[in-house]
Amino acid sequence: MSRDPLSSASRAGPFDKLAGVAAQFEPAGDGYLYRQDGWGPGIPVTLLERDAFVRAGARDLLLHLAALALCVVAAWLAAVRVTSGADDVVGAVVFATFASAAAILLLISHEWHRRAASRAMAARRPAAPPRTAPGGGAGYGTIAGVMAIALLWLFTGTIGTTAYRAFFAVSVLLIGMFLIVRRWLARRRLTPSQRRAATPLRRASAEPASVGAGCAMLLFFLLETVAGIFALFGTVALVLRLAGQPIEDPNGWVFAIGFLLGGAVAYAAMRMIDRLCKRWTGLSAMDAFSWLPVHW
Repeated sequence: MSRDPLSSASRAGPFDKLAGVAAQFEPAGDGYLYRQDGWGPGIPVTLLERDAFVRAGARDLLLHLAALALCVVAAWLAAVRVTSGADDVVGAVVFATFASAAAILLLISHEWHRRAASRAMAARRPAAPPRTAPGGGAGYGTIAGVMAIALLWLFTGTIGTTAYRAFFAVSVLLIGMFLIVRRWLARRRLTPSQRRAATPLRRASAEPASVGAGCAMLLFFLLETVAGIFALFGTVALVLRLAGQPIEDPNGWVFAIGFLLGGAVAYAAMRMIDRLCKRWTGLSAMDAFSWLPVHW
C-alpha cells in the first residue's frame, strides 16, 4: 500500500510549525500552494521546494534563538559596564532596553526570513486568488492589557525587587509597542473586506451581536485577565516559597524560573477559560478585542 507523500514525507514537525513557514503552504494536487502569511495569492510550488523552504525556516529559527541568547548575555554585559556605579533599578532599565532592542531586531529578521519563499517566487504567476485573512493572534486590547499589568506590578507590586519589576515592565512596554505597530502594519496590507473578515466581532457575514453577547465577551475578557494575573504571580510566589527565597528580595535566577513558569501557567489558565468562551459564545475573548475601526 503506497503512502501519500504530501501526508507523510512532508509532514511538518513541531519545530517546523513553530518557525511559521510550514503553515504558509497548503496541499494542491501533486504539489503545494504557497500563500504569504497564510492568506496571500496561491503560488504553485513542488513538494521538494516546499520541503526545502520548511527546513530553511526551521534552521533560521534555531539560529535566531541562539542569537537571542547571545544578545541577552551581551546586553547584560553592556548594561553592567554602562551603569557601573548606578543603582540596580537604572541597571535593570538599561539591561531591559538593550535586551528588548535586540529581541525586536531579531523578530524583524525572523519575519524577513519567514517570508523567504515569497521573495524567491516573486516572478511566478499565482494559481489561486488571496483568501480571507485569519483573525487570531493577540489583538490590540490583549497587548495593551499586558502592558497595563506590567505597569501596575511595577508601581504597586510586592513580589520581587524594584529592579526586577522595572526590567519586566520596560521589556513588556518596548516589545508591546513593537507588536502593536507590527499588527497595525499587517492590517494595513489587507483590503477592507479582509479586515472585516479578520476581526471576529465584525465579520461581514455575521449577524449583529446582541447586548448579552457583548457583555458575555467583556466578562470573559475580564475573567481571563484576572485569572492570568493570579496564575502568574501565584506561581512566582509558590516557586519562591518552595526555594526558600524571600519574596521581597529573591535570588535572580530563582525569580526568573518562577516567572517563566508563571507565564506558562497563566497562559494555560487563560486559554482554558477562553475555550469556555468559544463554546458558549462562538468567539474568542482573547482575539476579539481589536479596538480599532475596520477602515484603519
